[in-house]
Amino acid sequence: MTRLVDRWLRRATYPGGYNENFYTGAEYAPIDGTGRGREGSSAYLVRQARGAYAANGIVFAAMAVRQMLFSEARFQFQALTDMHTFGDTSLSLLEHPWPNTDTGELLSRMQLDGSLGNAYFRKAVPADGGPAELVQMRPEAVTIISQERVDDMGRTWRRPIGYAEDISGGQGTRQQIFTTDEVAHFSPFPDPKARWRGMSWLTPILAEVHSDSRLTEYRTWHLDNGAFPGLVIKYSQKLGNRTIDSLRKRIKGRYGGPENAGNVIVLDEGADMTVAGSTLEQLQHDAVTKAGERRVCAAAGPGMLVICGFEQGDYKTAIREFADLLMRPQWRMACASLAHLIPGPASNPQVPVRLWYDVSGIAALREGELERSQAFLVTMQGVASGVAAGFERTSAVQAAAAGDVSLLKPDPNAPTPGMAGRVTETEKLGAGGQPLAGPGQPPTGGPATGPGSPRPPQGGRPQQLPGVGRPNMPNALPGQKAPALPAGRPARRAEANGHGGDDENAEYGPWYPLEQ
Repeated sequence: MTRLVDRWLRRATYPGGYNENFYTGAEYAPIDGTGRGREGSSAYLVRQARGAYAANGIVFAAMAVRQMLFSEARFQFQALTDMHTFGDTSLSLLEHPWPNTDTGELLSRMQLDGSLGNAYFRKAVPADGGPAELVQMRPEAVTIISQERVDDMGRTWRRPIGYAEDISGGQGTRQQIFTTDEVAHFSPFPDPKARWRGMSWLTPILAEVHSDSRLTEYRTWHLDNGAFPGLVIKYSQKLGNRTIDSLRKRIKGRYGGPENAGNVIVLDEGADMTVAGSTLEQLQHDAVTKAGERRVCAAAGPGMLVICGFEQGDYKTAIREFADLLMRPQWRMACASLAHLIPGPASNPQVPVRLWYDVSGIAALREGELERSQAFLVTMQGVASGVAAGFERTSAVQAAAAGDVSLLKPDPNAPTPGMAGRVTETEKLGAGGQPLAGPGQPPTGGPATGPGSPRPPQGGRPQQLPGVGRPNMPNALPGQKAPALPAGRPARRAEANGHGGDDENAEYGPWYPLEQ
């Protein structure tokens, strides 16, 4: 009773009025237009964007391209120390987010809801102890709840602390509350009127989408009426309303529709017909339609006109711009939003590992990957050139990565200029500074050719080298006598080529003179 009286007496002492949070400690998060406390997606804008996606061909084409390319990526872990990627069983939740699906389905739905402004996915662990799975939340049914905090200097700020999902179908009578650790929030384009929620890329062009849809309706009406504009029929005398309605129905039924296009209209009783309205040609239908396509595709992403086939252009450049300027930032944001839902190294801030994406298997980006591979090859060639010039390998790698030659450091163990082989002076000359002899490593750096000291290179033809056996001459079979030599072509003796024996018609056949 005393507490109740205290609550009554304290009502008048607070300028804003007394409420339950003064007594229970609960905090109210009022819904207002400034985004304080609660932020939710506009149900009207979400419906408009969803309707444009389902009914407008230009929007659907752009969305299909975004979804198809976005869904081709794979999730990997990336080590921040050397940027290499790897995977393990911790990624199973993203590889199979719910039954009968894979990573592509997850990314496709993230792109769809993200294009509506916000994509929400929560991690659900079944009560029966089954494996965890991801649950998609409808964007218009989720509200972001924030809390006001105070820093050490007494200054305030707000931060999101949870999400409220309306499961009553828009009535607001049943809500489920989740913390930020349970929900992944993907918002590719921030809403300038809010702090944390996103905005659909269709919001700025809803008027363009509406105009294109109305133009499509006009074209349909125009064809349904025989491809004729509106007609005005005038009579010299006054007609009654019933007669006017009857004439309108008769003329529309007899001459309307595409099957009656081009029919001759016969008027009697002094009627005069005037064309009212414009034809599609007078409306410049193609120009107006193309203008709408350009605006919608410009909002959908760079290069979208060429990728969707609305205009001719360089597809390779268009897909490269689209992937670099739109898809890669969204892949990065998707990884950041999902990282805390999966176990493994990415969920631990103390481990230098993050959730990342892999696009090596995307066929549309292979041209770009080829150019990156060529750039990598040039970089490796620069590293090899730096090492060959006598600089440390580590400094050569750093200089090639940064493009700064001032990072190169001389290698004290590098061989002197002009010495072959990548070995040090000690290995080349020995501990005492004397040239090494024997079959191991000759002073010249070339291969050892025999015991003791190496011999100089042998010049001349291979047939003239010592130790080479007799050549297998044509038409010379072992154990047979070769035919007599042609007149005027004496045989060259075996000794001339360094072979033993002096019979040119031995069992190995005759010796013909070599061409000089």
